[in-house]
Amino acid sequence: MKTPFVYKNKQQQMQFEFLDILRSSGVTNMFGGAEYLRAEFPRMSRKISFEVLSHWMETFEDRGCPGRDD
Repeated sequence: MKTPFVYKNKQQQMQFEFLDILRSSGVTNMFGGAEYLRAEFPRMSRKISFEVLSHWMETFEDRGCPGRDD
């Protein structure tokens, strides 16, 4: 049995939930998600936005996100 995904902190949860909603909206290909992260979280640097997006992508399946492609 898989261990459930646990967010590091509330900030990561908010960022990942934002990316989940962005993905569900279909507004952009998620490789462009870093730009949307910076718009939503204006204090986030370009480097951090790509790191957050990368981690979101790496953990997507583990988190069992709604709307996941099967």
